[in-house]
This record gives sequence, C-alpha cells and structure tokens, in this order.
Amino acid sequence: MEIFRMVHNSANGECVDVIASRFSGPLSNISLHLAVLSRAGLIVGQRQKHAVVYRSNPQAVEDLLCYVLGIETDWRFAPGARRHN
Repeated sequence: MEIFRMVHNSANGECVDVIASRFSGPLSNISLHLAVLSRAGLIVGQRQKHAVVYRSNPQAVEDLLCYVLGIETDWRFAPGARRHN
C-alpha cells in the first residue's frame, strides 16, 4: 500500500530506484509489488531513457473506489476485468 501511495502522490511519477531507496529489502520485492499494481491497472509504467517511471492511473483508482463503496461505474480499472454480480 505504501508503494502505491508514493506513486499516486507523485505529480511526475517515481522511478523504481527512487521508490526502492525509500524501502529496505531487495529491489526484486519492490519490482514485484509494482508489477502487481501495474497488472491491476492502478499504475502505469513508462520507459524514460534507462529507467521506468511509474504513475498512478487516476481513472482506475476512481473506478476501484467506486466499486469498493458500491457506487455504480463502468468497471474499467483493470484490462480485461469483468464485473461480477
């Protein structure tokens, strides 16, 4: 959750090195968490020169919050996700 908050609160996104520098543990753990958030559609990674910069996907975050709160929405936060009633 802290990794997502860091990426979400950054106006210009955060690169993996900056994110990893704020946490203890191996870079592979950070990369795993970023991959999960990316697959869920909550963050988007974009290659810039030699680094990948991660940014929050505001529409996906809004859709997820609407789902959690039970507010009707088009349910589009994850690629290929389907709404289960």
